[in-house]
Amino acid sequence: MLSSLAKLHLAKLPQLRCIWKGPTHIINLQSLTNVKVSECKSLIYLFTLSVAQSLVQLKSLKVSDCESLKHLIVTEEGDNDKEEEILLESHHAVVVLPNLAKLSIGKLPQLRCIWNGPSYHLNLPSLIDVKVGECKSLIYLFTLSVAQSLIQLKSLEVSDCESLKHFIMTEEGDNDKEEEILPESHHATVVLPNLAKLSIKKLPQLRCIWNGPSYHLNLPSLTDVEVRECKSLTYLFTLSYVWSLVRLKSLNIYGCESLEHLVITEEGDSDEISSEHDLQIHSPFLSKLESLKINSCERLEHIFPISFARVLVQLERFKVKNAPQLKQVFYLDNGNEENVVAGDGKETVVIKLPKLKVLRLDGLASMISFCPENFHSSWPALEDFTIDKCSMSFVTEVVSKVRDLQENLRILRIGSSNQLYDTLLSGLKDGFFKNLEELSINRCGVKVLFPLEDGEQHLFSLPNLKTLELGYLPELEGLCSKSPTLVLSLENLTTLDLWHCDRLRNIFSPSLAQNLSQLQRLSIYECEELEEIIVEEDEENQILFFQNLLEIDVVRCPKIRRLFAITVAPCLQKLERIHVYENSELEEVFGDKDVADVMDHKEIMLPQLDWLCLPQLPSLSKLCPVGYHFIFPSLSRLLVINGCPKMSTRFSVGEDRCVHAKAKPLKMGNQDKIADFPSEPSIDIKCFGFDQIKQSLPPYIENDDQSIKQKEEEINTET
Repeated sequence: MLSSLAKLHLAKLPQLRCIWKGPTHIINLQSLTNVKVSECKSLIYLFTLSVAQSLVQLKSLKVSDCESLKHLIVTEEGDNDKEEEILLESHHAVVVLPNLAKLSIGKLPQLRCIWNGPSYHLNLPSLIDVKVGECKSLIYLFTLSVAQSLIQLKSLEVSDCESLKHFIMTEEGDNDKEEEILPESHHATVVLPNLAKLSIKKLPQLRCIWNGPSYHLNLPSLTDVEVRECKSLTYLFTLSYVWSLVRLKSLNIYGCESLEHLVITEEGDSDEISSEHDLQIHSPFLSKLESLKINSCERLEHIFPISFARVLVQLERFKVKNAPQLKQVFYLDNGNEENVVAGDGKETVVIKLPKLKVLRLDGLASMISFCPENFHSSWPALEDFTIDKCSMSFVTEVVSKVRDLQENLRILRIGSSNQLYDTLLSGLKDGFFKNLEELSINRCGVKVLFPLEDGEQHLFSLPNLKTLELGYLPELEGLCSKSPTLVLSLENLTTLDLWHCDRLRNIFSPSLAQNLSQLQRLSIYECEELEEIIVEEDEENQILFFQNLLEIDVVRCPKIRRLFAITVAPCLQKLERIHVYENSELEEVFGDKDVADVMDHKEIMLPQLDWLCLPQLPSLSKLCPVGYHFIFPSLSRLLVINGCPKMSTRFSVGEDRCVHAKAKPLKMGNQDKIADFPSEPSIDIKCFGFDQIKQSLPPYIENDDQSIKQKEEEINTET
């Protein structure tokens, strides 16, 4: 019966308790390839033993959101109308699912084990992909014999299983009491020859990835390992387990608060490995490792034994963040360095990481050194270096390396260290760091970024610098000294980000702004004393600024009164985005201190602007001075102007899809005549896409300009 059924999909059947009721030996699902079951809250099991034995073509099994499901496969013994009393199958039963390639189970809170029986009789020779998630009662994944059958398994992902303690367990004891299952024999061997990806997340009870003498586990194809938020995990690998990781390329560890070691030596390791030195020389373990990331592991004190250093010849990216107890990256195991130091061990040994390009060290308050005493690390290929919130003793060690790295260095991020900043500044004065493309300085006591002492003449040249980030610099007063003898060359800078620079009153002099001809993105956040972006000087009107600027963001700068002078606006022909938010004193986006006419041509087009966002600006009265007319032919993505009760600029949309903006005259002093313009409610515009803009804005009337001009002339004549 049902021998031709190929696909079975069951969903949202709240009363379904079993898929088949009655004698199941007459059911043959020999053609079934795909099974998907979801949201069947009364279902207790999927298949009986005899039905499971007929699933010879099954390729994909996905089960989710079945809150009562306890078993995937059970026996036919007993009354099937009382599934709670179903007994386990005979020890002689065999189930082979020869074509099952994908297994996905999720949100099954009652499931205690994937296979409820002596699982050495289950064979899954074609299983490639396993995903298990949100099974809060699950204690283990596989028994030993099932694990030994997974010869094709390539990907294993397990997440949010709060009771899971083991991945692989033995069949000893009563399998209906998984808590009592004992670890496998010391002679057991598990080889997963094709497993390439292992991802485990949010398994709070998991204490070790492999619960047994791990030198019997072999993972020769494993390339990617991700471990996240396993708070009871104390170590990742044993020494002999690491020996099998000959293809591992990426190791990512996050939020494992109890993790103390990446690698430990277990009793029994010495049975196969005479010394770490032999392991290092004769095994290619970890020789393919390219990326290592460790984040938020509060108890981690060391990462690798020093003998591992020479094996990491392919390591390109190494990132460690928020490891407050970390003392060293490489350490001497048992204080014995004879395995890695030739001779008497007193000479300094260079540990070279020849391909390391990215090194980021952040939040290492207890860091003593990169290597132990008598060892020196070398990073000849380093291009991207970050150091922030590290101990002073370690920073001192790093200072001596920074200038040696300057030729290859492309990205440099310095945080919480005046000492490193001084090293950078000294190098710049000597003509070093010419190849820097990104520079970030945070949490330093810097007053002037590029200072010049009296009588000095210097060219600070960073010809390749594209990104400059300055954050949490409470003493910063300017980017460079105001001296005619100082030349700051940043001709290729495209991105400038500033945040929490609380003493900064202005950012650019006109000459420096003119120098930034390639600037594309300018972001300014929470600079409390900032009054203006470009210092206003007499010659400002004749200078071109920011002709390649694409985006500008100014957020929570309470003292800034205008974004740019009106004379800057015609230069911004490539500007695409304006985002100005919560600047309490901002009065104008484009304006001038002098109310007199400063430009003869008062129609200004910003042809590329498609995003204009001006929310929560209580003092904003005008986008531009009265008499000016802004045209935005591309404004179609976002137009938001709200929380601006004083806004007088009128917005309208033309038949040619251009958005127009003009400021209305305001009442000034006792000139009550100007109040003849009818009062309007405060503007509240929130438009996402051109269709909303067209619906929300009034149509543009070209003749309206003439009537307003006549009104202004009448007022001027009378006054």
